Amino acid sequence: IPDNAIVVEIAACGLLQSILKRALPTCTILPLMKRKDPKCVEFFLNSIGKLWNLGVNPKFAKFYEAPSLPLVDLPPMSGLVDWDHSVQYNTPGLSDYGSGAGSGSQVSYSYKIDTVDSSNPYHTMKDHVIDSRNLLPATGYLYLAWRSVATAVHSTVEKCPITLQHITLHQVRCSLNIANN
Repeated sequence: IPDNAIVVEIAACGLLQSILKRALPTCTILPLMKRKDPKCVEFFLNSIGKLWNLGVNPKFAKFYEAPSLPLVDLPPMSGLVDWDHSVQYNTPGLSDYGSGAGSGSQVSYSYKIDTVDSSNPYHTMKDHVIDSRNLLPATGYLYLAWRSVATAVHSTVEKCPITLQHITLHQVRCSLNIANN
């Protein structure tokens, strides 16, 4: 058995663990079963997960039967649900949020991205160079959009989860000015 190999012990209860660990000190030893373990299926699946973490690609589909579709044969529920439209609820619009500059439903925010100060979280962006230009990474645009949404609802990004879908960036909008040290 070569050094640094992954050794999977296929036995009823991992009897050879101590022998294998002494004989193969540079190898990863992985038992699939554990003696008198009340959760033997969980232990087995954890071992398969450890194989995955070690870089082996187990065929997970072999562990489960393919589901037959449709999964559930239930009658449609649309006739069983009635909506009560007698109560009016106040739902805020975009104009109810934000303190940014703008008119009507448009609100704008501006952010200073300091790449010179090493204590600033944007400091690492000074190394993002494309076509000899220091550019704000695409994820930076998404983060600033998220920050703007959080600011508009008087929150922080940590407390304001959002979902971004179907994002298209058409052109570079922000070139970073890097001060020479």
